[in-house]
Amino acid sequence: MRIRRPKAASFSSAVRAFANGSRSPWAEVEQVKATNALIENYIKGQEGMKFINVFPRMLGSDGLPRPEIFVADRLHMNAEGYKLWTEIVGQYLP
Repeated sequence: MRIRRPKAASFSSAVRAFANGSRSPWAEVEQVKATNALIENYIKGQEGMKFINVFPRMLGSDGLPRPEIFVADRLHMNAEGYKLWTEIVGQYLP
């Protein structure tokens, strides 16, 4: 993309919160946080790129994924989850 459209903006989203039903509701939280930090730090050094951190807004006040934004499998988002995602990402779009 940088070759064909050098002035185009690029965005990378954080790994989102999820509540894996096959394990404890939030077994991978530290891995997700570490992965997001790596992505964010990499993007900081890239011209024309922005990091969109969707992660915090997908958590409830208890620090766990908000159950009301997921379907029954607790992995995929429902319409409310995608609405939230759209609100977050939309702030970065022209």
